[in-house]
Amino acid sequence: MQSIFWTGRLITRALRNGLSNFSSAAELNVSRRHPYLVSVVCGFPKDIANGRTNKGQFGDDAWFSTNFNNADVIGVADGVGGWRAYGIDPGEFSSYLMRTCERLVQMGHFKLSEPGDLLAKSYYELLEHKKPILGSSTACVMILDRSESVMRAANIGDSGYMVVRGGRVVHRSHEQQHYFNTPYQLSLPPPGHDRNVLSD
Repeated sequence: MQSIFWTGRLITRALRNGLSNFSSAAELNVSRRHPYLVSVVCGFPKDIANGRTNKGQFGDDAWFSTNFNNADVIGVADGVGGWRAYGIDPGEFSSYLMRTCERLVQMGHFKLSEPGDLLAKSYYELLEHKKPILGSSTACVMILDRSESVMRAANIGDSGYMVVRGGRVVHRSHEQQHYFNTPYQLSLPPPGHDRNVLSD
């Protein structure tokens, strides 16, 4: 119970600091004509003592936030911790997936209108890696086309997003699940485990 209290306290502190920083930054940029993304990242690895907290990664999960020309692009991948029981690092799959998305955006190898294509390119690069990167994750990638004021998203599984305007949720992504607690995922199972994987 005490860990829940401390986690809530840390989240409250992060939000309070983020909101006060956001409000002062927003006042300075009142004259902006195009929308832009303000992103805040906060995560806690399940095993805080031994978990990784590198840039773009919190334990089994990974994220990126970057821009290119008139686009702001963000993504998150929720690695599946169950692979640890098979000797597989669950964070390697999600981290590679998001780092590849970020690199493709920074090189301009994506279309503003196709976040699903960006995610697919990253996944195919993962599949073609010389040393197989085993595991799976859910994923969500969002692209804001600032010049057109249009946000597009690709979401797989129970990762997700919501659009908030004026303090109200105006759109929320839908979870994609095979059945309870079995979300759709991108995956590369180890040899011999194909029969344990649902595929569509």
